[in-house]
Amino acid sequence: MPFWGVSVVAVLLGLVLFVWDLGSIGLVDETPPLFAASARTMAETGDWLIPQVNGLPRYDKPPLVYWLMAALYSLPGQRLWDPWGSWSAGLPSALASGSTLVLLCLLTACWERRVLGEPQGLWLVAGLLYGLSPLVILWSRIGVSDSLLTALVALAMVSSWCAFISMRVPWWLCWLALGLATLTKGPVALVLFGLCWAGYALLEQNASRVWQRLHPLQGVLVSLVVAAPWYLVAFLREGTPFVESFFGYHNLQRFTQVVNRHASPWWFYGAMLLVASLPWSPLVLLGLWRGLRRGQSLPRFAACWLLAVLLLFSLSATKLPSYWLPVVTLLCVGVCAWGRVWPSLSVLAWPPLPCGSR
Repeated sequence: MPFWGVSVVAVLLGLVLFVWDLGSIGLVDETPPLFAASARTMAETGDWLIPQVNGLPRYDKPPLVYWLMAALYSLPGQRLWDPWGSWSAGLPSALASGSTLVLLCLLTACWERRVLGEPQGLWLVAGLLYGLSPLVILWSRIGVSDSLLTALVALAMVSSWCAFISMRVPWWLCWLALGLATLTKGPVALVLFGLCWAGYALLEQNASRVWQRLHPLQGVLVSLVVAAPWYLVAFLREGTPFVESFFGYHNLQRFTQVVNRHASPWWFYGAMLLVASLPWSPLVLLGLWRGLRRGQSLPRFAACWLLAVLLLFSLSATKLPSYWLPVVTLLCVGVCAWGRVWPSLSVLAWPPLPCGSR
């Protein structure tokens, strides 16, 4: 199937899985209503700098997802076609997950042609693995920042990989995505990106090539140009409370101490690896081992990405299931690269690719 056909099928699949019947359950739990209320306040007051709830600033997340929600709340007649506001609050997450699904399908289709020489339908399997993951389905239909972060991190990882193997993708695209991710949930995206590529460079012993292809010094500057202005203006207006709350409490303290009683054992994300990849968990474990042993390839890169997320968040004192969302993206590609999975219920592992394949 040509790439335009892959795109059409992936878009339709994303609309069915994530947008269809969106908002029918309303806003549940504590956090989504706070996001929705902050975004509606932005639209009503015209103050788009700092999210607020009941007149009090909400420093826990940067504003990008709030801006997207507020833009929907600002549409003419919004209260008529979305009186409860749940559709406007959830649509950014749904579209982010749909975009991630399309990206994964295109990446896998490209990998099939590049490595296997002919299409085998694995792009559809990758899309279904992602779209039917219990974790993805849940967070794609609630108005929080996790799905948007996942989409931007996926774009950063995929575009950086394509730039690394010289697929005519500009090196700055991944850093632009990381800048937007930093405007979505803080600097964690940059940390994960650095860990993944450092691990890959260490395994491949090609740090110089990674440095030459990804231009990290210029790249970090691109990310700062995108994200830093909001942080600077927020600091100038809000002062020390913003720094202490956002960087101190919601970033450093979440890593070093248990916040909001979200404590879990050290093996929590090992269990998430198995749950989020059901029913393909055995293939994922086998493939992870193969990916780490295999030479210069997308499977090894996917394995490094998985281990970067697993390591960072296993060390974090505060643990939430949503922290695992970014790894589900390349994990789905990795499953297709690590073992041959057909849309039926059968699972067939293939022999490892030659060491030099990509």
